[in-house]
Amino acid sequence: MNEIINKNDTNTADLNWLELSAYINNLLGTFDQRAIRILEETEKDPITTSIIEKRVKEGWRVKEEAHIAPYGTCNRELKLILISFASLKNPYDFHKTLFHELVHLQYGKLLDSGELVYDNSLSAREDWSIMESFAEWIGRNLRANPTLLKKATNVFRLKPTIYDLSSYNALFVSGSLKNNNGQLELFTKYRKKYYESLGIFMD
Repeated sequence: MNEIINKNDTNTADLNWLELSAYINNLLGTFDQRAIRILEETEKDPITTSIIEKRVKEGWRVKEEAHIAPYGTCNRELKLILISFASLKNPYDFHKTLFHELVHLQYGKLLDSGELVYDNSLSAREDWSIMESFAEWIGRNLRANPTLLKKATNVFRLKPTIYDLSSYNALFVSGSLKNNNGQLELFTKYRKKYYESLGIFMD
């Protein structure tokens, strides 16, 4: 997958995992210096549960927003992670968008593609493609971690949802799901096997 992901035609959030991984691996395999720098810098300063908790203590909130497209954005002035109504229709899309924006928030200028949106030069298209692809790739890997998903669900006070093995493990372990008596919901072996059969969503 050598071609540039065109910001005008394709959003990285719409790529399946194989396409996204192939693009990242191609960049690293051809020793693209921009990609190598992003990987090195993000590995030095990973997003952890304490980082997610720190964002909430700083005043960051998650808010639904109708007038953004296509998925989400960060408003640094208001400390809002804005997620589009389109993403809210599917809990996995919602969580993908949330972690994508947390990646942008964490790494600032390193992955700040916003100023490139209206620049159609070839270099700007390449930079946008690399930044957005890494933000999406890192974000999906983070979302797949049940400990991080559990923390984000709790501290941002999100509605608990289960749709794959990672979300099952995050919410079952966290105790976010409660029955009418306020006790932890106990899932049957059959239900756990069902989510195990689904695996961890990455697409």
